[in-house]
Amino acid sequence: METKKHYWGYRICNEASSFFYEELKEGRLRQGWGYNSGQDLRCLTYDEGARKNLRMFEEVKKGDILLVPRIPSWEDFSIVEATEDWNEGYTFDIPKEQNDFGHIFPARFVKAINRYSPIVSDAVRSSFHCVQRFWSMDTYCNSIENIINGVEPATYTTIDTCENNTPNIFDFATSELSQDAFLLWMLNWANPENKDYDDDLYRTAQKFVRLLLGKDESFQIRSVKTYKQLKNIDVFAVINDNHSLIIEDKVNTGTHDNQLKRYKEWVSMQNDFRDLEASCVYLKTGNESLSYLKRIKEEEGYNIIMRKDLIEILKTNISHNNIVVDFYHHLKELEEHTNSYEYLGVNNWSWDAWQGFYMELEQRLEINVKTDAWFYVSNPNGGFLGFCWHWKSLPDCRIYLQFEQGPLCIKIECYEEQNRSNIRNFWSEKVIEKSKEYGVKNVIRPNRFGNGAYMTIAVIPTYDLFGDSIVDLNRVISDIHKIERLLDNL
Repeated sequence: METKKHYWGYRICNEASSFFYEELKEGRLRQGWGYNSGQDLRCLTYDEGARKNLRMFEEVKKGDILLVPRIPSWEDFSIVEATEDWNEGYTFDIPKEQNDFGHIFPARFVKAINRYSPIVSDAVRSSFHCVQRFWSMDTYCNSIENIINGVEPATYTTIDTCENNTPNIFDFATSELSQDAFLLWMLNWANPENKDYDDDLYRTAQKFVRLLLGKDESFQIRSVKTYKQLKNIDVFAVINDNHSLIIEDKVNTGTHDNQLKRYKEWVSMQNDFRDLEASCVYLKTGNESLSYLKRIKEEEGYNIIMRKDLIEILKTNISHNNIVVDFYHHLKELEEHTNSYEYLGVNNWSWDAWQGFYMELEQRLEINVKTDAWFYVSNPNGGFLGFCWHWKSLPDCRIYLQFEQGPLCIKIECYEEQNRSNIRNFWSEKVIEKSKEYGVKNVIRPNRFGNGAYMTIAVIPTYDLFGDSIVDLNRVISDIHKIERLLDNL
């Protein structure tokens, strides 16, 4: 099965750019933090920075495209294609004249471009400010392909290239009602009579409707009728006079008052709609916990459409309609804020970045969607965004892990009021004692013990888990697994 091509940024040691360029022309893309044989990524025994190369080793596949700043000269960047899966084609050999850069990835030099060339979009140029040695550039895939093909931004044919610094209406129209209006407007553009006004926008709108209905390209759209706030339904539509569509539209809030069930029941009882094929969609442009989305899908029967789904559809738009362009870049900006945990130190993570980190954990840890979730936790100090998971039953309580927007806390749930403090103290000492056995560093007592049903019994401070620079996610995940094993063996 053909795999999707990915696009990456790849940073080198600028002082050795001439050496990197000569090696690249020979099919060898080098990387630093490779001055000791123990730093070979196939059998890593000596870290000192080499571990941060594991992500590129594991994720870059044959055919992926990499942009490498500062090669061959300071104001240039090189476009490189991976010639093999890097976890298979990787070799390690320390060049004597450099005493570093032992990591060798198989790659083909495609072309070099001046970063200020008119064929380089502002977004691609700005991405080079990323301080990581390796980062995803999938968002700019169309721009990068156009650079490869020598197409200037003025003649680009995708929305991804309509990048400018003009005011964006959706920076001001942030409410769900404003988003409702965009959805209604877009649905109406799918009507065939609008084809002659803007064929490109019409075709994008048709793709949008098919996405909402879960239909493929063969599904013909002959008519779309829309209704605003019909019986409090955010967006309601009838397609082809035989298909109803309920859209519950959210930005950052969740559902309330059993609204999803009520909307379905009301539509099913209306003479005009009850015999139509029905589709129900929960559409959210903010972030959401996987457990919450799974409940909505499985218990409420709503299909889930998230921000990434909308970005994929809208980036194929080639009409350059200002409304669509603004909405697309608004969504892209939200996505970039959410993913900023990948290239910022933990002390600089925003609320969105913490959500992005928690969503990454949901994908990379063994999560029980019935019990594990992230959510706002209120307290007298203003609250925090917490993520709790890995619940385990002990003889007198339940133990679990919880991130508290910084430290990782080991907590217990204990409803036995009479002996609560003794239970808390016992498991606190036990966890701290056994942590050394599992290689978990600096597990300490909290500054103060609580005495409620939910109590923190031990803490791994923020710095000890994340460090003080760009977070090495693979290392953090590895340390979390150690802590999980500790809980499993109490």
